[in-house]
Amino acid sequence: MGIGYVKWFSCLLIVCLFGFIYPLVLTNGFIDTKIIIFYIIIFYSLFRLCYIIIGGTLKLLEMTFFIFTYLFMGLAALVQTYNNAFPWNGNYSDGHIIIAGLTVIIGMVCYDAGLLFANKNKSKMKPVENVSNIRLGLVVFAGLISFLIGVIGLGGIQNLGSPTGLDQTSSLIYNKLMTAPIFVALIYSLLVWVNRKRKSILIKSNFYLFCLIIMLITLNIIAANPMYTSRYWYGTVVIGTLFVFIKWRKLTLTTIIFAFLIGFLFVFPYADAYRYGEFNIETKNLEATLLNGDYDAFQQVMNSQKYTDMYGYSYGEQFLVSVLFWIPRSIWPDKPVGSGVTIGEGLGYNFTNISAPLWAEFNINFGMIGVILCFLLYGMITAKLQNNFMKTRGDINFYQIFVPVFSVYQLFLMRGDLLSTVAYLVPVIVCILLGLRVKLFQKRFVLRKA
Repeated sequence: MGIGYVKWFSCLLIVCLFGFIYPLVLTNGFIDTKIIIFYIIIFYSLFRLCYIIIGGTLKLLEMTFFIFTYLFMGLAALVQTYNNAFPWNGNYSDGHIIIAGLTVIIGMVCYDAGLLFANKNKSKMKPVENVSNIRLGLVVFAGLISFLIGVIGLGGIQNLGSPTGLDQTSSLIYNKLMTAPIFVALIYSLLVWVNRKRKSILIKSNFYLFCLIIMLITLNIIAANPMYTSRYWYGTVVIGTLFVFIKWRKLTLTTIIFAFLIGFLFVFPYADAYRYGEFNIETKNLEATLLNGDYDAFQQVMNSQKYTDMYGYSYGEQFLVSVLFWIPRSIWPDKPVGSGVTIGEGLGYNFTNISAPLWAEFNINFGMIGVILCFLLYGMITAKLQNNFMKTRGDINFYQIFVPVFSVYQLFLMRGDLLSTVAYLVPVIVCILLGLRVKLFQKRFVLRKA
């Protein structure tokens, strides 16, 4: 069977299994106006995934965007609405559900509009610089120093899961210092290993580089241990590393889409079974899985609308605190909390460590106008990142490092909240740029331009 037939068969299987069989079985075939909205989200997402499969291009960011919308805003929301059972307390009318569903659809359409607009103008994009002389030694050295500072700041290896005597901001900063730079150092090293046979790249020895990679893998296992690290972060470390290292073949993308869909339905709910040093697992069927707090994204879109009806919009304040996450409260006493906590406290929840998906973030900042404009912009940024990534395959530059990692991390970003996700993302970007731009002591490092 030819590759083309395999792709078409895979698409048919995806639509039948994830578009018809799962939803119909989970809802006993029930249909009403609210349910139809979720089927629109489901099939919109699945057809976009099929379009990516048939096209065969590495549109990794689009892929994870529509995997998220299918699972969290389509299938999970469908099951929760049908059972009238949402992860957190709350009463919702049909109007709340319909408006939230339409908000999700509008965001998806605007995201695609941003992609379309940027792709029409991609011929005007500036050429991407190929940076073969990356400063691997500098990145690794910075990663090691940052890792040590983070570990010491958190109280040593034995206290990584429960640092004591630290305020939230300090704990956040030390945690990011421990995790992000050492992860970027690993990605750089793997990228050099993959491209080590290129004439433009010189390394002292393959054995030296191999030992370096083993050391960095070990340190990342310590820094991103699932016993005390968010499953989104260690998932990003594991899958992002795989995305950089694997060879992309004609059916690799198809396999990954299936793996993501099945993994999020059957593996993701148990991914923190070892969290906080204890093994705690409870077997659940698929319906029960989709009703728990891991899949609260759609409810949080409704909650953001209830919150803004009660308290109004933040007019960018929640965006600002996400960017300025590193400022301690001793300097900024009135510093807002993340949007998830803000919504939870505003609606009287006792437990406020809840998500704030992009739809909720954009809505709480600027309402429906924010949803429209921000998703348009997000689509345009996605298109630029993707196009430069695909156009420069085989080179070593920002896009070849950032896009594979961000394509996985995007699932974390889309579920939110922004305060938590940006705190991880900013150090990653800074460390990537450090390796590409800083020329300090360039000749002393492992990698140099031929």
